[in-house]
Amino acid sequence: MCGRTRMRSTLRCWLTAIAYCVALIAQGQPSYFVDGFHGGIYGHYPTPWYTDFMLNQLEEHPEWCINLELEPETWDSVRQQTPEAYARFCQAMRGGERIEVVNPTYAQPYLFNISGESIIRHFQYGMRKLREHFPGLTFYTYSSEEPCFTSCLPQLLGQLGFRYVVLKNPDTCWGGYADTGGGQFVWWTGADGSTMPCVPRYDCEALQPGSTWQTTAWKNSDAYLRACRQAGIRHPVGMCLQDAGWKGGPWIGTGSQVGNGSRYTLWRDYFQQHLCEGEWPRRRFSQDDFHVSLMWGSAVLQRIARQVRDMENRLVEAEKMDALTGLENGFQANQEELDLMWHELMLCQHHDSWIVPYNKLRGEQTWAEMIAGQWGQTFYETLQQHTHSVLKASGAAHDMSRSTRYIRIFNTSAQPRSEVIAISLPAGMQGKQLTLTDASGRQVTTTEEDGRLSFVAQLPAFGYATYRCRTGNRNSTAQKKERIAPADETRSSRRRDTLLPEESLAVLENSLYRLEIDMGRGGTLRHLILKQQGGRDLVDSTSQYRFGELRGYFPAAGRFCSSAERGVQEVLRIQDGPVQQLALQGQIAGTPYTMHILLHEGSPLIRIRLNIQWPRDVRIGEPYEADWKQPRRAFYDTRYMLSALFPAAIPKPRLSKDAPFDVCESRQASTFYNRWDSIRHNIILHWVDLSADDRSTGLALLSDHTTSYSYAPDYPLALTVQYAGPGLWGRQYPTHGSTDLSLALYPHTGDWEQAGVPRQSESWNTPPPACAFYRKAALRNQSFLQADDNRLVLSAAWFSDGALHLRLYNSSRQAVSSRLRIGLPATELTEENLLGQGGATLPLTARGKECETTVSLPPFGIRTYRLCLD
Repeated sequence: MCGRTRMRSTLRCWLTAIAYCVALIAQGQPSYFVDGFHGGIYGHYPTPWYTDFMLNQLEEHPEWCINLELEPETWDSVRQQTPEAYARFCQAMRGGERIEVVNPTYAQPYLFNISGESIIRHFQYGMRKLREHFPGLTFYTYSSEEPCFTSCLPQLLGQLGFRYVVLKNPDTCWGGYADTGGGQFVWWTGADGSTMPCVPRYDCEALQPGSTWQTTAWKNSDAYLRACRQAGIRHPVGMCLQDAGWKGGPWIGTGSQVGNGSRYTLWRDYFQQHLCEGEWPRRRFSQDDFHVSLMWGSAVLQRIARQVRDMENRLVEAEKMDALTGLENGFQANQEELDLMWHELMLCQHHDSWIVPYNKLRGEQTWAEMIAGQWGQTFYETLQQHTHSVLKASGAAHDMSRSTRYIRIFNTSAQPRSEVIAISLPAGMQGKQLTLTDASGRQVTTTEEDGRLSFVAQLPAFGYATYRCRTGNRNSTAQKKERIAPADETRSSRRRDTLLPEESLAVLENSLYRLEIDMGRGGTLRHLILKQQGGRDLVDSTSQYRFGELRGYFPAAGRFCSSAERGVQEVLRIQDGPVQQLALQGQIAGTPYTMHILLHEGSPLIRIRLNIQWPRDVRIGEPYEADWKQPRRAFYDTRYMLSALFPAAIPKPRLSKDAPFDVCESRQASTFYNRWDSIRHNIILHWVDLSADDRSTGLALLSDHTTSYSYAPDYPLALTVQYAGPGLWGRQYPTHGSTDLSLALYPHTGDWEQAGVPRQSESWNTPPPACAFYRKAALRNQSFLQADDNRLVLSAAWFSDGALHLRLYNSSRQAVSSRLRIGLPATELTEENLLGQGGATLPLTARGKECETTVSLPPFGIRTYRLCLD
């Protein structure tokens, strides 16, 4: 044997020995795989046979176990259609050794796109439904096959009794994925300080090469496990929750053929076996760390998002209105009606309704059709019926034969508010001289137009204000309309720095702002003067973009088109008492639009309503065509989408945005990306804010629906208005009908917290839920609850079993200790968790017929209280 041959032989021996040692070590440090099923009766669950299939597979493969993410309502259908299989499954669940429910939410929402209160209800309704079928069921781990993640999860899950959380979704990353965050475990620390042990997407868990929907953990490949070992992860774990309906059984093999010698595990078992083996680092996952994307700007998703936001706002307000009426006269809400409305809303929030709105449910209507049709109609019809019952119970009347009537306006916020009210007059009062008097005897200026009475109401916290309305000497004024001459013809050839004639300006002004609107540039703002900031102009005159400009790429035109290229065709100034507005009619790429700009007396918000009438399908967005499996996609880069741009003169701006029960102070330099493997968080839930580094000035942008926004150092803050073109799985997303949306601008000093942006957002999203006429009413104002610190938001309130239940949210990054004034006698105030389980009792101090206490909440904390009444 020559020397070279002996060397090769020795090397082979050494390699064999090393491989053998590695195998021995691996036997003591096994890898794991989490298998199971995802879906349900609304997505994919073939009821006639699938329950038996899962059970038979468990019996056939004793080494297997399953983690379930099935819609809780699925078991209603299983019980009805296959009772014997249902009984078998209930028996298997009672044992519980090989089955864990890892996502009990009612309709598997994405979480990042809906309100915090909606998230709570998904868990509460879902857990309740599952325990109806499986009494005593314990929930240990939250895990999802889709990127159903948001930054407040540690706080919510802890209050719901969960112990663990997982941030992997390796086989269904179409909508995105979490940022990598360490090794085997981390302690996920929420903004409120809550911590929860978490299995993150490992730093070594890369996105799968050649895929646009997977990470390397999807099947425990050799390369994945090798990368985990090299990264020091002793017990790596992969995951796939299969779509219910798949027939393959165990995902990575059975018996001795399980991939790479991995062991199947339940998530709870994995945590319980290995969490105690080391000291794990802490990690704060902010909203920026969830790299998620949907078809933002598409007509279908925009309509779904706007309807969901409206339903969220109305339903939570209906519950608060029930509570107010219950406090006033002992009214008991119809819980079945409330449950039905929550049911319809939660189905509209299902993740499939947002990512595959054109898919059909069980071969019938599409998600979009169900939301616009059956679910939406049932919700609004039930809401109308419920509201009628509540107002009737409060004494509201429709017969107005008397000369004196009363108007009562309710406020469901925990702080006083000044609000513009517009109430429809009964037929017998229209056109007559009216005198409106508040509870102190002061006459209130009103405006009457088209059968509506408008005025500014001063509303006490969580209560109502009462006004007396008499026919007599007129103190109301009629609405004034003034048509302003149309602008000149197209000015696209005029340089941006060329001054236009003074008559081309329209001015909208109140005590806070002076808006100078350039009629020759599509109704964009030439100046936005902030009167209370010494006349500072918020418009960045050095920007190449114009303030309020609509701009996007139209492939048919082969270029970016802008509303500022043409003058507006018509401007109508409307003075409606406490509301001033301009209605502008213009064109963008030949398509007509109408924009209303409104100023409400006493409000710092500049409100904008936009309507675009699409005569046909018009493609808008990046002109990029590729196979849908390629990582680059046309619907990612928001610069090409039709957007409303707001270049603001803010020095060294910092960007912040709200998330469910959180605020994210963004670390991203730019929101722009165009590939699946480089998604950046660019989602506006309720608001996004730019504040100067020296806090001298700022601008918050509020949206009436969840969508995307744009921002970069060389690109102004912008709201996505429209995308049309190729989307997920190659589906074409057209424009059709009209685009309708509302937004608001809030110029301010300080940062988002000092300016109270969350409070302004709450007021804008939740206008007074009810105002009505009464034949008889005490001319008085009533406040049942007031939090002295306006950073506290009343997230929910409901009245049941003689007690008032309150949920407060601290919208501040600072801990808050605030006096809570209660406008009626009470005997006990107890803190509860989200399961309704009682905790500490807070002392109450009596103040005559009222009482007060002090509540303390951590940064971004939520607390629920049960107030027992005297």
